[in-house]
Amino acid sequence: MIRTLHRYCIAFTVVLLSACSVTPHQDGGVSQAGASTAVTLASWNDTVTKRSIVDFVTLVTTPESRDFIPRADRIAVFDNDGTLWPEQPAPVQLVFALQRVKTVAGRHPEWKRQEPFRSILKGNLRNVAAGGDAGSLRVVDGAAKPLAIDRVIGRRPVIAFGNADGDAPMLEWTSAGDGPRLAALVHHTDAEREYQYDRASKSGKLDKALDEAAAKGWLVVDMKDDWKTVFKPANATTSAAQDATVK
Repeated sequence: MIRTLHRYCIAFTVVLLSACSVTPHQDGGVSQAGASTAVTLASWNDTVTKRSIVDFVTLVTTPESRDFIPRADRIAVFDNDGTLWPEQPAPVQLVFALQRVKTVAGRHPEWKRQEPFRSILKGNLRNVAAGGDAGSLRVVDGAAKPLAIDRVIGRRPVIAFGNADGDAPMLEWTSAGDGPRLAALVHHTDAEREYQYDRASKSGKLDKALDEAAAKGWLVVDMKDDWKTVFKPANATTSAAQDATVK
């Protein structure tokens, strides 16, 4: 389901906490929370990254832990494009917006004369992209993301997930807080199941942030190696709906 976008193209999510460790495992050994990994993050492979996530959650949700974080303070923020949903070959919300214009165009005959609707209906996306603020989606500069988060939530998050250089200010701001904090980058490395891109990509470029991740303690999630499942099988939703009907 495609949800309505916040105008800053950032999903501000308050969660119980699903996070990654500030200091990932280096030895690949069994994690302290290893017993629970079998039923946690089922779409992930049993990698160092996954065990680091589980360990961090255990650390900050165990009342006896000195790093315990009260539930109300377990705030996580996520970039949208490339983190919560795909941004290749085009951002999800752009595809949705273009499709939606065509769907409701019959109720708006004036759109045949108005931009950017006129160009969208004619399939002329080049004109749409050249239309400026009135004709294209506005993208928030990475430096503005911490300001937007603070304005909406009013406090610094515990974790932040992104996938591009533009997300670096959000990750840096989150990491600079007191107590256990984390930042993570989703690295698109799976050309077979999704898309493979980073340094040379025009959309979702991941270059400088990837180079700085290790030094800054950011976890890099390798999509190809860390994720067992990228997309739910096409028949999974149908099967679930059928099971629900039978029950």
